[in-house]
Amino acid sequence: MKRVAFVLHESPIRRNAGVELYVLNLAREFQGTGWDVECIYPDPRSPEPLGTVTRDVVEGVAFTAFSVPVKPDLVARFMDDEIGLALAGYLVSSGAQLVHVHHLIGFTGSALTAMANAGLPVVMTVHDAWFCCNQCHFVRWDGQICAEGPPSDELCATCLMERVPNLKAMYPHEAVTKIMRARTAFLTEALAKTDVLLAASWYTRENLLRAGIPEGKIVLAPLGIPGFEPQQPIPRGAGPIRLGYLGNISIKKGLDVLLEAYAGLPRGVAELSVHGAVIQPEWFQMLSGLAEALGVNLYGAYQPLELPGILAGLDAVIIPSREESYSLVVREAFHAGLPVVASRLPAIEEAVDHEINGLLFAPGDAAGLTEALARIVGEPGLLERLGSNVPAVRSISDDRKKLEKLYATVLERSKAEQA
Repeated sequence: MKRVAFVLHESPIRRNAGVELYVLNLAREFQGTGWDVECIYPDPRSPEPLGTVTRDVVEGVAFTAFSVPVKPDLVARFMDDEIGLALAGYLVSSGAQLVHVHHLIGFTGSALTAMANAGLPVVMTVHDAWFCCNQCHFVRWDGQICAEGPPSDELCATCLMERVPNLKAMYPHEAVTKIMRARTAFLTEALAKTDVLLAASWYTRENLLRAGIPEGKIVLAPLGIPGFEPQQPIPRGAGPIRLGYLGNISIKKGLDVLLEAYAGLPRGVAELSVHGAVIQPEWFQMLSGLAEALGVNLYGAYQPLELPGILAGLDAVIIPSREESYSLVVREAFHAGLPVVASRLPAIEEAVDHEINGLLFAPGDAAGLTEALARIVGEPGLLERLGSNVPAVRSISDDRKKLEKLYATVLERSKAEQA
């Protein structure tokens, strides 16, 4: 039995979001293939000493909480040799032959350096922009989007200090700027120590290149979705067009843009349902009154097993995000045969062809989204035409097969280098 460790930043029990669910489903896909998978995540809530582990099983998958201390130090958020060495030591002692990193929040970039020094082969899937954006997604404190690629150190410092106001009493802006500059340089250097970096999209690949990662280190690897069986669509009859928002609710995901756009439609021509957990409660509280006034159905968080039923009751899925590095929701909608109306973002344009299988609008442009929604509800035959052109989507089983080959290649190369 070969052993691989999946490293991520949170348990799917605590955070039911994209990376956590993807790792869980990928680990389940590896069951019975000759690979023993352990998923390891940092536990800053634990009062126990660094490196204390607590094991659990989630849907048949081994998850290990690894105690890490929270230090009142900005540098320790991205560089902590003590944590890196502790994690690498655990991975070696647990018999991991290969490490597949999915995120390093909590473990810091020092973990990559420590793993490399310990002789552990490392594959890393780059799910977002954490390596060059402290926010992970280029959405600033004011809801605006940074230019593509790594923003300036000065802007990063301003963004961090605006989001965490008490930092202004602890650090001058110049000091935070220097820390942000050191962060970018250190994490770029750390990522370059992996054996392979998997970019989920061309967009992420380009951001890695802009950050200075060697092109030969990066492999394009789109993410697959669990192969759920789509349910038979629920007939709409003569009722309004059924629009749906799926996924976590935060300023990055742009539900405010969707509500403003929906308010611009004539009453009764469409109904909007929102499915997802609230990640930023204070921000969402400002929207709840508008949602209620518009008659929007707020269903809250949903479980993966509920997804086919939710999709079966929709006519189109709306993705109003301010930023996306991939978007599994696009693929889930396509798998159910549904067209999407989505923000014109680079990673989304890789999947959605405007006027072919969906409609695109400028990110944050509520008026543009209203126009697109008006076409969906009022243009005869448009929904049917877009829905008939949705493409087949990649499955997580496809990912597992590709990764098995990649793991074998990386292990062989590692053995040859150590011989």
